[in-house]
Amino acid sequence: MRSLSECYSSNRDPQDAGPVEPVALLASVGRPQPAFDVAQEFDRAFFGVDAEGARAMGPAVPHLVEVVYEALELSGVRFSKLGGTRIAWIHVGHRGDEVDVARAATVLGVQAEVEHAVASGDALLILALHLGAQRVRAGDTDLCIATCTWDRGYAAVLLGPTDRAAAEQWRVRCLVAGTATGAAEDRVRRDACARAAIPEDAIRSAPSDGTAGLLQAVAWLGQDDDVTWFAVDGQAGGQLVRVVLGVPEPSTVSDTLIPFLGISARSLPSLAGVVRATIDQVSNDEDLATVAADAVQRPAFEQRLAVPLGPWPEVKARMEQWLDGALGTVAAGTAADPAVVFVVPPAGAQLVNMGDELYASEPAFRDALHRCDRVTRGLLPRALLSVLYPGHDRDPEAIDDPLFANPLTFAIAWSLSELYRGRGVEPLAVLGGGVGELCAAAI
Repeated sequence: MRSLSECYSSNRDPQDAGPVEPVALLASVGRPQPAFDVAQEFDRAFFGVDAEGARAMGPAVPHLVEVVYEALELSGVRFSKLGGTRIAWIHVGHRGDEVDVARAATVLGVQAEVEHAVASGDALLILALHLGAQRVRAGDTDLCIATCTWDRGYAAVLLGPTDRAAAEQWRVRCLVAGTATGAAEDRVRRDACARAAIPEDAIRSAPSDGTAGLLQAVAWLGQDDDVTWFAVDGQAGGQLVRVVLGVPEPSTVSDTLIPFLGISARSLPSLAGVVRATIDQVSNDEDLATVAADAVQRPAFEQRLAVPLGPWPEVKARMEQWLDGALGTVAAGTAADPAVVFVVPPAGAQLVNMGDELYASEPAFRDALHRCDRVTRGLLPRALLSVLYPGHDRDPEAIDDPLFANPLTFAIAWSLSELYRGRGVEPLAVLGGGVGELCAAAI
């Protein structure tokens, strides 16, 4: 455990308070009061916790687990990819909380570098966000879980770099444009606005201060076209804190048609519970489209239900009929765990304009190709993408030159693997021949 002063010293504000890069806020969840009776309602089977383990973890850990799990699920972060992601977990709260945070990380299977600061005040989540945003900007982490104690419960936000969020198709609720802490109110307000590069008169203050105000601001941003920037203030650890939040850029998530609503759970009773919750949550076609798009990003569990999309009253009727035991209204069943193998060919399979439709429609594929193009800049006489997609002004025969054929084979195969993994397809093994063997090792 580190003291608050140690956290400040290792995450020190820039002295000049100049503009900083925005950080993507992916999700926010807050429960000021426990949402369930741990002994009766915590779904320990879902999290792989046996009865003895559930008794040993105490009353606080299950609530922290569920708050963070919900934030991860809402963010669109693939749980299957967390193993290869550098994760920081910053918690601000009471002395002794670090034990609960460590146990929660173990239950979630999250390998994170944990920082714990002891502090009191109404804005512990803003302080955790402030420290986490600095870690993200410094490039120390790919994903930051920021949590705090809140009344008798917990609150959490998930932060990540904006470029990584775009590449991974994470959902961005808002942008953390600037933060500041200090003892003087005027200085804190001025520094936060300077780091956000936004004049203070263009920023609306949140109706509430502290953790509650932060959660409200995240929920409200984007709902009113007249409000582009929110500032939330508060006090934590004897310091004033401020965060400036902004509306994110329009999403570039693929507009591929989703033909059905997919719902999954680990057991049939849980599946029925999710179906009932969906019926309660959705009220019109717009809500249905949002829920269907969100479902694509969530983990797929063993018990699955697929409901063909159409007008909401028809979809609702199909789901209610399934709950009543009617057959044939939806597709339902238990999914097997297929063994998938990726095979990467040697050079020679590359073609001009290969994958152009994926490049145009799938951000994960496009961003992976761009990353390969950036890595090879300066190493090749021409940009890799200009050889793959030459247009009308380039020599299309350059693609057969071994100088380009090998890196293109690698780039296309690796970009395809990123697309598949973004859809939840994880290979049991990866094989390759020639340069494909190098790509297989990278995958």
